[in-house]
Amino acid sequence: MMKSGLMGLRLILVISVICGSISPLWAQAVDDYVWVANEGSNNVTCIKKSDSSTTTIAVGNGPYGVAALPNGNYVYVTNQFDDNVSVIRASDNREVATISVGDDPQGVAVLPNGNAVYVTNSIDNTVSVIGF
Repeated sequence: MMKSGLMGLRLILVISVICGSISPLWAQAVDDYVWVANEGSNNVTCIKKSDSSTTTIAVGNGPYGVAALPNGNYVYVTNQFDDNVSVIRASDNREVATISVGDDPQGVAVLPNGNAVYVTNSIDNTVSVIGF
């Protein structure tokens, strides 16, 4: 379900895997900012390193993995109990989209060129690929 914008964003592939996964990261740093998933609070905290100020961003149920595009424009957060990924626009720390993925998404990784986001789904042993 798209909340707004990001018209080119789409789930392009779900790959079945036998074993293994992308290890989840609960925090992601880009430039002067760090985003931290707060699983029990259903939000993400953005910390500005230079002055230690914080912003809290509401996301889905059970935020777990966090990854950012290399340019720092968007942050992706897996919501393991909603089976989706929240997309946060870093310029204003707003959730701008949610993307349905597999069952119990946890790990998330972004290609170095920023052209795809990979999400591991632990219950159905799949990898969802979000492409642009």
